[in-house]
Amino acid sequence: MSNYFFNQFRAVIAKVNPNQTLRVSMLGPSGVGKTSMLATMYDQLENVIARADLQVKPKAEEFDILDERVISLKRLFATDGLIPDQAQGIQASVDWRAFDFLLGRRGKSPTLQLEFIDYPGGWIDRQATAQERDWVLDLLRQSDAILIPIDAPALMEFRGRWHSERNRPELVSKFIELAYENLSSPRLVILSPIRCERYLNDPDHEADMLEEVKKGYDKLLGHLSFGQMKELIAVVVAPIQTLGEIVYHASPKDRYFPHFMKTQPDAVYSPRDSEQPLRYLMRYAMRLHRDKRQAGYFTLIRNMFKGDEHLIKATNDFAAGCKTSSPFAVLQGQDWLDSTGGRK
Repeated sequence: MSNYFFNQFRAVIAKVNPNQTLRVSMLGPSGVGKTSMLATMYDQLENVIARADLQVKPKAEEFDILDERVISLKRLFATDGLIPDQAQGIQASVDWRAFDFLLGRRGKSPTLQLEFIDYPGGWIDRQATAQERDWVLDLLRQSDAILIPIDAPALMEFRGRWHSERNRPELVSKFIELAYENLSSPRLVILSPIRCERYLNDPDHEADMLEEVKKGYDKLLGHLSFGQMKELIAVVVAPIQTLGEIVYHASPKDRYFPHFMKTQPDAVYSPRDSEQPLRYLMRYAMRLHRDKRQAGYFTLIRNMFKGDEHLIKATNDFAAGCKTSSPFAVLQGQDWLDSTGGRK
């Protein structure tokens, strides 16, 4: 990539007023489903907040991209029989993009911007250039939260045989380790298994998912549990049923090529819990907003809401919907997600 390209990247990341923006970096290898996850989150969000004095909407240019991604997902339901993974027709991102979600009360100008940064998964791969890796590290350091999509079948099937190849937990761990060196302010890390319908609707598998996430990311979780990082970093597991009525069916043993199938002939696109990562993000933001310390990071969070008590209440109500029973879990940093917390 050219220096001009990365200078553009830096300009976009730097241009947003930090007093009004919560930045979330997606972190995962190519093709794991980062952009599809964002599209599902947005598509289902309006249903969740339909009766709240709260609206979250993307900017017009981002809406077109997310809407096309949702349409691609819905096309899967027109398929009969088994659905090979490659038949999704959803290509990995070839460029970085900032997806800006505007948050505010209904009928009012948006007050807060949620910025999700998506980029080619190849930028964290072993074949990435030093320049690509450095820019990802810069992004992670500047982000309030990191969202890690996890391909659930790769994690769960054949005792996790394809987890390392598909989800690249070693690379994910290494980037977070480097980004969080000398950390001085709180952060949120969300581990989010996707395409996990089979496991969350089968009692024999549901209990296993949380343990498999812990095992699959044991190096990362172990690293974050020491010293200052343990004090400053909240870690959450929040699975998403990406499609609802299409589930993992089978995969050959010699390579990761999963097949999926509809749960019934008239199955429809019906994601579940896709808003949970966003609920956790807002729960984290509201906890920091209540903190009484005057350090810069806490002051920035408080300034985001500008004393709008109606927005604060609506956001608190939305954040209160976080699921916490297995396989959802707060693995670390409960204090940074405490609904009644706030140090004096």
